[in-house]
Amino acid sequence: MRESLAGMSESAKTLPRRNAFSVPDRPRQVLVIADLTQGSGRFNLALGAITTAVGIGASLSQAIAGGLVHHFGYHVGFLFLAAVALAALVILYLWMPETRDLRGAPAARASR
Repeated sequence: MRESLAGMSESAKTLPRRNAFSVPDRPRQVLVIADLTQGSGRFNLALGAITTAVGIGASLSQAIAGGLVHHFGYHVGFLFLAAVALAALVILYLWMPETRDLRGAPAARASR
């Protein structure tokens, strides 16, 4: 093992290895989806839809931002991605239901 790490810098040796399945937000996504779909029998469907949307969004953002950078420069690509992130934040804030009451009791959900 020591021989395989010989060419690496000290900071690279201590960084955690990441792959597609170690995304830090994944546990939170699963917990929110489980909470929102509790008792409906649609957990797997919702998790699949969210995972598909994340994959499509990652692919499209690279393609669209890459085209914008190619034609207009880096600042336009970054502004486009910032606008998409801002739109996602607004959508999340306006339409994501709160799943618990502020006093700690579970809130009633309209989907039940």
